Amino acid sequence: PDGSQFAQCSDEALSIVDTRTGKTLRTLKRDGLENAAYSPDGKWLLASTDEECQVLSTKTWKVERTLQIDSSYPRAAISRDSTWVAFEGLSKTLNLWSLATGKVVVSRPADPIATQAVAWSADGSVLFVLNYDRTLQVLGRKDAKPLQTLDLGLLGNDRGHSLALSADGKRLGVGTERGLVLVFDVQLTAQA
Repeated sequence: PDGSQFAQCSDEALSIVDTRTGKTLRTLKRDGLENAAYSPDGKWLLASTDEECQVLSTKTWKVERTLQIDSSYPRAAISRDSTWVAFEGLSKTLNLWSLATGKVVVSRPADPIATQAVAWSADGSVLFVLNYDRTLQVLGRKDAKPLQTLDLGLLGNDRGHSLALSADGKRLGVGTERGLVLVFDVQLTAQA
């Protein structure tokens, strides 16, 4: 989170690399990793396979808890306060996890084909979900019920691919497979 290191996944290991020197600082043997993500507070590193996500302490580099996920190509989205986790990928359910307990707090049906991307609002009150069906949903954190659903208006076979929230939390960018970037103003009222 402070930019001094990054995590790199391979089929056999998770490497922690110094961004300034490019040298590997630590290698952890892990099979079948798809993705890794640091929590914004820097206390945790989440390393995901298709079946599980290991939550490692960045102080000890030991697995503190394991989240049982069922998603091909999972990528974690962690709320800015490092309390909530959601995964994008090929799964029939969208689960919101407590990072502290490793338990599913809310579960709901997902897009039948894929959740393309997920991103938390700046205050963690809502989750933005980009679906394969070319919609963007805004879900409340407490119950994951849709507060709003937007049709992205994409033509042909173009689909949303990625989400990014601006540092100030006021704009949401949606990247498409054809290289377009759609930018939305984010105006949230407290609904969590």
